[in-house]
Amino acid sequence: MVIDGEVDGTIDSTGTLTIDQHGSVRGEIRAKSVTVRGTVEGNVFATERCELQAGCTLRGDVEAPRFVVDENATFLGSAKVGTPK
Repeated sequence: MVIDGEVDGTIDSTGTLTIDQHGSVRGEIRAKSVTVRGTVEGNVFATERCELQAGCTLRGDVEAPRFVVDENATFLGSAKVGTPK
């Protein structure tokens, strides 16, 4: 699923989610894989990976087994990376 507009609320997906450059999400995100190119204000829970690409902004916490942050991304929050034992 690709979001290229504004979403206000929780997103719960079993697949791959991309917040495009013009996309904005205010709320919690739960998905298998999350790629952020736009703006997210809320926590992100990914079961496989979370990627913050250049130019994006994420204000919130991240929990994911794999977490990739581009050096030109803005991330204001905390991260729990890895799989629970």
